[in-house]
Amino acid sequence: MVDSLLEVDVAHANESWEEARRKIDAVLDECLLKNFKGMKIIHGRGSRAGHTCIIAKHAVHYMKKLSMEHDGKLVQDKHTNGAHIIYFN
Repeated sequence: MVDSLLEVDVAHANESWEEARRKIDAVLDECLLKNFKGMKIIHGRGSRAGHTCIIAKHAVHYMKKLSMEHDGKLVQDKHTNGAHIIYFN
């Protein structure tokens, strides 16, 4: 098992929610294929109106769903409130 997290930023290159979701899905696939211990998704804080607000809201909801589907644990990144981590069991 790889003892590291796979990390992707889905909110800071003007992504739409659909583009962000595809990035999350791609990271998930790679994590499961290569047995990473988890994935860190940088989704932004969503404190302002605009695309980061939309992405942050949807990304956290989507990550909750993914963590349940894959028997993982979703946690807020302790270094920033603009990212969450799914740890896989």
